[in-house]
Amino acid sequence: MVEVVVNIQEPNARGWLDAAIEALSHEEFTLTAVSLWAIWYARRKAVYEEVYQSPLSTLSFINRFCADLEVQRGEDEPAKGARPAAPRWFPPPPGVTKINVDAALSKSSKRASLAAIARNEAGAFLGASTMVMAGVDDPEVLEAMACREGMALAADLYLRRVKLASDCANVIKSINISDILIAYGQVVREIRTTRVEFEHFDFVHEDMDSDDEMVALLLEDEQAFDDDLREHLLIIASLQDMLDAEAEKRKRPRRGGSRPGRRKMSKRLFMNILHGVREFDPYFKLKLDAVGVVGFSSIQKCTVVMRMLAY
Repeated sequence: MVEVVVNIQEPNARGWLDAAIEALSHEEFTLTAVSLWAIWYARRKAVYEEVYQSPLSTLSFINRFCADLEVQRGEDEPAKGARPAAPRWFPPPPGVTKINVDAALSKSSKRASLAAIARNEAGAFLGASTMVMAGVDDPEVLEAMACREGMALAADLYLRRVKLASDCANVIKSINISDILIAYGQVVREIRTTRVEFEHFDFVHEDMDSDDEMVALLLEDEQAFDDDLREHLLIIASLQDMLDAEAEKRKRPRRGGSRPGRRKMSKRLFMNILHGVREFDPYFKLKLDAVGVVGFSSIQKCTVVMRMLAY
């Protein structure tokens, strides 16, 4: 396939595509088109946003995207007598919004990620939230904090009837039976206190094999998401790094050395301020605009206000 592509001597892009369609099979041309698209996207991210991704990430995205196309084609053309594939996502009951949460630990650094995705009974995307933190290396603690992040997302979206699914059976059991004599007992207590503010909030356990795999892809490789969702999650996940970088700049002494710079705000203090402001003024909550598009998150709004006050 590579030799055929290289030997196509067509200066015009459209003519080159026509020649490639004629010379390659359907599967080979699909792989070629997806590869060119992935390389082009990685180049744009590097040139215009200075975001560099490894060749392995690009290759992983190409393989996964082509596999999804094969699965979709298999669903469109079911074989006779074949058993239907098991659903990758179980919809909630009518009138209930489902939030899938998950957590993951980095293999190369002592950092962890939490993620939550909300969708309605039809599977339509309503909103997402993610958090990157350091210093926590207990998977169950992270799963409990992911459940708490899912509740915060539900509050931001003004949801009243929610079904939250996690793949950690111990955390779900602790929340449902009010077991607070555990390492993350304070998190469970906070979840149960906030739970009464909703009309209905159910916590259920679902295996990752039958759960929403979009959450796992978010934690492993951002390339699995479409452009809009990936950009939204990337902005939120990188806000803490932006705050840290800004704080490091302000720690430098002013000209003459007579006045030191501002000290860096801790993440715990920032989140306490954010939760307080969000409860005081609904403006700081994540909302949908007039056309149903997800607006700025609470973290983004609070960050902008703090930077305005700093000047």
